[in-house]
Formats: sequence, C-alpha cells, structure tokens
Amino acid sequence: MRAICPPSVYLDAVHGVLSDSKIELGAQNMHHMPSGAYTGETSGQMLADLGCRYVLLGHSERRHQQSETGFTPIPRTVELRFPTLV
Repeated sequence: MRAICPPSVYLDAVHGVLSDSKIELGAQNMHHMPSGAYTGETSGQMLADLGCRYVLLGHSERRHQQSETGFTPIPRTVELRFPTLV
C-alpha cells in the first residue's frame, strides 16, 4: 500500500494527479460527525467524495500541537463506516 496524505485544501488536485497511478489518496484528519455545522471540519463522506481511501487518525503531531490524546481519535473511528475509507 502506498498512499499520500496532503493537506485537505489540495486533496482534489492531488486526486487528479494520482488518477493513473497505484498511489492511493488519504487525508490528514477527519471530523467524527457525518454532517452538521462544523465550520472548518471535513467529514468522512466529504473525504470519500474527494476520492480518499485512507485517513491518518491520532498522528503524533496532532497530539502534540492540538493537545489531542490517545482517546481523541476514538469517535472518529466510528465515522470510518464508509466502505471506501480505511
């Protein structure tokens, strides 16, 4: 498995570049709610719509810089019910 996880603002552009390659597209983060008014957040459905197959959850940088804990990603794993996201 090879995947690249660019910042969310570049997902669409990178998806286009990767369309003829064996490299998969992933996201750096994902909000745990499937929909709603969560300004600045990206849901699993949005990521799937952009062609993402993978999501980085619980990355050490987010734990350090955003004060997330090892438990913070747990609600997000529930959102991984989309069959295209791993």
